[in-house]
Amino acid sequence: ENHWKWISDDGESDSEMEYAMLGGVGEKNIYACKTLDGKYFFYDTSYVKRGVIEGEPDQLGLYEEGYCPVTFGDSYALVDLYGETLVDGLAYAGSFQNGCACIARGDGKWSLINTEGKEKELSVEKIVCDEAGRYTYQDRVLAAENGHYYLYDADLSKTVGDFSCAN
Repeated sequence: ENHWKWISDDGESDSEMEYAMLGGVGEKNIYACKTLDGKYFFYDTSYVKRGVIEGEPDQLGLYEEGYCPVTFGDSYALVDLYGETLVDGLAYAGSFQNGCACIARGDGKWSLINTEGKEKELSVEKIVCDEAGRYTYQDRVLAAENGHYYLYDADLSKTVGDFSCAN
């Protein structure tokens, strides 16, 4: 059917709750969801409501470090448990890691943003993120500059090693 629910390891339902949409389980076992009655909330894996999402997002991301990336049409935003928006109107927003999330503005400029909303503009043309919006892996970032991809350190301040590729 057109709904989601949590299933335990033995294949049984953990709860009677059913969802129209689910985000991934993130920090403090919190996940974003759309209930069958069309409302958007944050719950924890004990099925306790932890917050609300304002508006009607099209996609729900991974809740980390107090924020969750969501999409409204073609626009991304980072929202918290209280329905407040850290930043919106973005071409892309990833999940927070180590105090920062990668974001892209509509003009193609990429930045790292911290949980206070302070941005560090980057010179890269694109950052490669995984499906959950994480941009670092083992303190490395894969990003493009001048049409080629390189490995960078976690804050994208310098390249690491000799790796380079065109695609």
